Amino acid sequence: MGTIFDSDYFEDEIFQKTILVKGEISNTQFMDCTFISCSFNSSAFIDCRFQNCTFNICDLSLANINRSSFSNTVFRKSKTIGLNWSSAFWSNNSAHILSNPIDFFECTLDYSSFIGLKLGNINIEDCSAIEVDFSEAILTGANFKGSDFRNAIFRNTDLSSANFIGAKNYSISPHGNKINKAKFTMPEAMNLLYSMDISIDNISDE
Repeated sequence: MGTIFDSDYFEDEIFQKTILVKGEISNTQFMDCTFISCSFNSSAFIDCRFQNCTFNICDLSLANINRSSFSNTVFRKSKTIGLNWSSAFWSNNSAHILSNPIDFFECTLDYSSFIGLKLGNINIEDCSAIEVDFSEAILTGANFKGSDFRNAIFRNTDLSSANFIGAKNYSISPHGNKINKAKFTMPEAMNLLYSMDISIDNISDE
């Protein structure tokens, strides 16, 4: 079992119950590593690389991920509250849409930012994404199934073919976002109509 301070390169390591609060890790590579019940609250990962890694029941709230890169990294039942994902390094992000560099399942992402990122087919499933900012992001084919998007910001966001089945509390303007071929379920899908300045009458037989 690895100790996170003893090297700048880790491969196939398991980190369990590692605690680093307000600490800093820089220029370190993690390849095929697993983090279990670790806490990195308010810590900094500067110029780090995570490839094929998994975070299970971890806390990365308010972490600084400036210039760190992620590839095929999965977060499960973890807290990533208040992270600015836009500050990470996304290889060739301006040239093409990355597919699944990060995925979230049953996580808490509240107050985080994905502004301007190109993350095609990202999974944010059964998560809390309260007040998350997705402005200008390209999230084509994303899976948002079962997640809570209360007060989340979708502005000039490409949600083409995204899956919002079972998602709730989202407010998405069809005029200010791309939602062609996206999937929604009632009654939450009514929120799409409320932003269109139209009147909806409930007609019933008398």
